[in-house]
Amino acid sequence: MRVLTLPSVAGFLPILIGAALVKSQRGIYICYGAFVTLGMVSFWYLALNFGSFGIGILAAVVVLSDVGGYVAGRIIGGVKFWPSISPKKTWSGTIAGWILSALLGFFLVQSSGEEWMVAVAVAVAFGAQLGDIAESWIKRRVGVKDSSNLIPGHGGFLDRFDGFIGGAAVLGMISAVFIN
Repeated sequence: MRVLTLPSVAGFLPILIGAALVKSQRGIYICYGAFVTLGMVSFWYLALNFGSFGIGILAAVVVLSDVGGYVAGRIIGGVKFWPSISPKKTWSGTIAGWILSALLGFFLVQSSGEEWMVAVAVAVAFGAQLGDIAESWIKRRVGVKDSSNLIPGHGGFLDRFDGFIGGAAVLGMISAVFIN
């Protein structure tokens, strides 16, 4: 098992510096900064311990969860997941994301024999969805539609990575505690 050193400690510096500079919404900045840092450190941990295969699995779960949620939400619709924070997300989409992730986990079980992979895939999908919800909540809380203008019409830069941040945080913690 590899030890987290300087990058894990240095990852908290932006939170401390930002908290000192930001006057309004300081608590949100600190909490989300800690969440992003946890995702970054987890991503780094996964890359060091599992290489491109581990990062590929993370990406596959996040993408399957996101695409499954979008497609099922558009086709099936239904009850909204959390309308005050993310008005387009539905329970059907949320569950479809979990199901697709579980299917990937099942495929991994067939190729590796590791039965826990289904539960881990669903947990990572849940983490990815929470990352998306957290970023949506912050945007609503501070009154902005997009987190940046870098990618116009797509919710901003963080909208492309919020699921990866949440998924990496969950997979990194599970890996550090249970797997490696």
